[in-house]
Amino acid sequence: MVSPFLVAELVGGQSQEIVEGRMIHQYRFHQFSRTALVTLAIATEIDCYCNLGNREVISYLWALFSEHAPESKEMYRARYEAKLSSRSVA
Repeated sequence: MVSPFLVAELVGGQSQEIVEGRMIHQYRFHQFSRTALVTLAIATEIDCYCNLGNREVISYLWALFSEHAPESKEMYRARYEAKLSSRSVA
């Protein structure tokens, strides 16, 4: 998966332009969104376990991520949708 980034400079030309102009940005977004998604999942678990009362903000963040990262929509539906909707507001 990362080989285009490693050999782009060696190949040069249009291949290097494609990698530097588009592929690297997509790769960074994908990795950044995964990191943020894991962080949000941990924050959700902590909030639910400790009953901290941040349900509205966390639900908003899940909705925001779901618009831009398909993995987040799947994760939210599988694990957190029922958990966040069934909790009582503190």
